[in-house]
Amino acid sequence: MPRKTYEDPKGIGPGMSYEELVRRFGPPSFGVTTDRGTQTFTYLGRDGGVDLELQDGKVLKVVKPQEIVVVAPK
Repeated sequence: MPRKTYEDPKGIGPGMSYEELVRRFGPPSFGVTTDRGTQTFTYLGRDGGVDLELQDGKVLKVVKPQEIVVVAPK
């Protein structure tokens, strides 16, 4: 059976449902549910992780990795 290929998690945006996340990006790499019903998930991609905050099964907030540029002195 061929392995399912998922989209890059950088394409995750606010308003997406949990069902759409799993269908398009696969299951999250890590997740935590708080006592207030808020869920925090992490998806690992080729260029690092994407952290999500969900409320009532919808993405509220997406924190994508920032690029860091290192310039070496000459």
